[in-house]
Amino acid sequence: YYVSLHVRRSNRAAFRLYTETLKYEIHGVEAGYYADGEDAYDMRCYFPENDPDRKAKELKKIADAGKTGGDDTDGVVAVGVEDISVGVEAVKVS
Repeated sequence: YYVSLHVRRSNRAAFRLYTETLKYEIHGVEAGYYADGEDAYDMRCYFPENDPDRKAKELKKIADAGKTGGDDTDGVVAVGVEDISVGVEAVKVS
C-alpha cells in the first residue's frame, strides 16, 4: 500500500518535507501537470508491510473506540488503508 501526491518541481520546501521528513520517494515526473505548464514530481510513501497483524489491530482500535463512546483514541483516528480514497491512491503491493 502507498499514498501518492504531486509536488511542483519548483517547490523545494515541500519537496524537502516529503522526501526528508516524511520519507516519500519520487515515482516519476508528470510533464505539464499544473495549469501553468510546470512539471510535478509524482511521489509515493509506502506503508510498512512487516506487521502481518496490522489490519486486525486497526479493526480492534475502531471496535474499542465504538464501545467506549468513540473517544478513547486520544485524538488519533484509526483508519484501515483500504479506506483511503479521497485525493489519495491506495494500492496493494504484493
